[in-house]
This record gives sequence, C-alpha cells and structure tokens, in this order.
Amino acid sequence: MEGREAFMLPHRDPVQTVVSWCSLVDTLSAPNTDRLDRRCIGAHWSRRLARNLADFMATRDRLGERRFIDIRYAELRSDPVAVGMRVLAAIGLAADSANQARLAAWMAANSRDTRPMHVYAADEFGLSEAELREQFVAYRARHMHEDAH
Repeated sequence: MEGREAFMLPHRDPVQTVVSWCSLVDTLSAPNTDRLDRRCIGAHWSRRLARNLADFMATRDRLGERRFIDIRYAELRSDPVAVGMRVLAAIGLAADSANQARLAAWMAANSRDTRPMHVYAADEFGLSEAELREQFVAYRARHMHEDAH
C-alpha cells in the first residue's frame, strides 16, 4: 500500500455507533437551545449515517479492497498499540520498536479509563435496537462478522 492513498476504517456496530453519535449531538447542542428534540436527532442521524455507510460501501466497491485497512472496534479497544503497528506497516511506515514504544506511551498518557463513562440508550432518541439492526443490515452483514460491538 506504500505510495498510495489508504483508508483506515474502524468498524463498530452501527447499533451502538448511531446512539453514541446522537448522544454526542445532544450534549453539544443542549447549551445552545431550549428546544432540543431528541427524537428528531435520532431520526435525522440514523438516516444520515445509514446513507453515509451505504455510500461508503459503494465507494469501497468502486475503489477495490486493497485500498482499505479494516479495524474491528473490539480489537482497537483491546490492543490499540497492535492496531497502530498494523496500520503503520500497511501504509509503509516503520512498524519498529521505537514507534511501538511511542504508541504505548501515548496510550498510557491518554487512557480512556480516566474519563467518565458515556451512558446512553436508543430509546432516549426514539430509536430501537431492532430497528437499527434492520436499518444497517447490509453494513452489519458485510463488516460485523467478527464482532458485534
């Protein structure tokens, strides 16, 4: 892949991703309005993200698989340094012990464990997990074969 554009794609189940995104939009919007409509946020972003993922899959089909580096969300969460090393190697950069140490140091300094838990639920945004599973059936069939989260 050296010398070519590469697209690194972290795959997380859209059933979780859509609701997480809606929660982020809600959090960022709340200070700026007194008319926040969570159902509207859920409807808008579930449709928009479904359209984005459909466009992504069509673009990927057109460009070919060799241009893409797939990363499973569970793998990224469990061993981010190994994922980083795999990406470096795939794009032709040094996947050596120095870069491994840099990645490990950055991860230690930016641990997710120090941040408060982000809690959200689909029904807060007028969504249901069953409907989201159906809405993203094509993406989930293609990319969620290894993990569901």
